[in-house]
Amino acid sequence: TAMLGVGADAAFGARPKVRMPGDTFGRYRILKSLGEGSMGSVYLAHDTQLDRKVALKIPKFDHKSESKHIDRFIREARSAATLNHPNICQVFDVGEIDGTYFMTMAYVAGHTLQDFVNPEKPQRDRNVANVVRKIAVALHEAHINGLVHRDVKPGNIMIDPRNEPIVMDF
Repeated sequence: TAMLGVGADAAFGARPKVRMPGDTFGRYRILKSLGEGSMGSVYLAHDTQLDRKVALKIPKFDHKSESKHIDRFIREARSAATLNHPNICQVFDVGEIDGTYFMTMAYVAGHTLQDFVNPEKPQRDRNVANVVRKIAVALHEAHINGLVHRDVKPGNIMIDPRNEPIVMDF
């Protein structure tokens, strides 16, 4: 059974090269930074081959990362790419370009569930229950396919422009 959430015990640490808007990375042209975390950097990029926007994730593997960590990253990205559910972010590509590993995923415009939850503007109970149900069904889909998220939190769930929750960062 594949376990997703490579960052839980992988060898991370080296800061990936900072990419600027207009830079190219293989077939991807960087449009802007979407964020940087302990596990890597995520960019909004243009896939020049398929002419679409994608989220390009570049993990922070250190120079001494064992091949088992890299193999696991690739294996788990491939496993996540097999998932097909409207509330799970689709993985498009995984690989390595000039020694830098990457993954591309669907770009989800919107905001995180963390930003959606505002104690000063509580959501209606029905809305909350509907969002939680959709997240649970998406995670169930992953589980029946042998995948476990390992880092479910409001910051890893996007709310898209249709107010649909999308589970990210498998």
